[in-house]
Amino acid sequence: MDAVMIMGLSTINGIGRRKIMRLLSLVNHHKKLISLDYDAVQKILSRELWQKVRSLSWDRFAEQYEKSPYAIITLEDKNYPSQLRNTMDPPLLLYVHGEIPMGNAIAIVGTRKASAYGKKQARIFAEELSSRGIVIISGLATGIDAAAHNGAVTRGRTVAVLGSGIERIYPSHHRYLANTISENGACISEYAPQAPALAHHFPERNRIVAGLVAGIIVIEAPQKSGALITANIGVENGRDIFVVPGMIGDDQYLGGHKLIQSGAKLVTSVEDVLEEYPQWQMTNDVQQIHLSKIQYKIWNVLSDTPQSIDDISNTTQLPIDKVMSELMEMRIEGIVVCSHFHYYRSRGIVCCDN
Repeated sequence: MDAVMIMGLSTINGIGRRKIMRLLSLVNHHKKLISLDYDAVQKILSRELWQKVRSLSWDRFAEQYEKSPYAIITLEDKNYPSQLRNTMDPPLLLYVHGEIPMGNAIAIVGTRKASAYGKKQARIFAEELSSRGIVIISGLATGIDAAAHNGAVTRGRTVAVLGSGIERIYPSHHRYLANTISENGACISEYAPQAPALAHHFPERNRIVAGLVAGIIVIEAPQKSGALITANIGVENGRDIFVVPGMIGDDQYLGGHKLIQSGAKLVTSVEDVLEEYPQWQMTNDVQQIHLSKIQYKIWNVLSDTPQSIDDISNTTQLPIDKVMSELMEMRIEGIVVCSHFHYYRSRGIVCCDN
């Protein structure tokens, strides 16, 4: 499947995924496409659209593909997520900033206008699930999405599915969060890197969220919520739906409560979710590692909260250059995690002094 061909065709209004798939069934490369006569494509494209295809700067798209700072994967590539590939309407192409983690995945979704309670629950569920090796998927929106991503990055890995291009993070104040996510997980989009966040992108984005996971946890969703779109797509694709309940009569939870009435599982803890997946191998076994006296001193001042090298140096009373060299070695060993030059403990590890 020619990524360049998909990249170019996707820029033309009036040519969607279905038409691109039909064109790909005719030829497997953009150069072969533009060598065709109109008669070969007239059942797929109008003459006006065909002229737009012929007039595209295909060399420019080829150059963008070759020089892309992001991974660009197509539906037929080996590293395309298999669970997503098997959905009803998978994206033909994904731009990836970071690396999509392999393994079991759960989505956490909900309203942008989340309450303190809703955001707290999203963070708790994300932290506890990711600490057991489960990848958290969400959409980088304000509210529940952001709380879930923030919870996951402290303990494990998460993937943000964007409704914009990778270089046009929306909302813009989530740029730092997006970069943090990409260090151990990924930000992904089916839209070109500079594509703006358009209204119709978000329902389309939701099908990718649902496609990447085994189950979807809905937290705080009113009746008109994108989270319900994700849940409904999940049902259509055979995904499990879980709902964290709220107060009876609270409009913010009305959509979620209706999902429960329709058969979704009410959950009040991570164990309620995990009991549906007895086949999953959890990675919460504790690994004990022996450290040198200096590394153990550094380990003792670290926690789940990222700290700067200066803070670590001040607390341990060790020179900055020594702290840097020891942290580099500890990072290579997987003992600590680095996020924007701030360090915190890796999950599932207990260290002791030699």
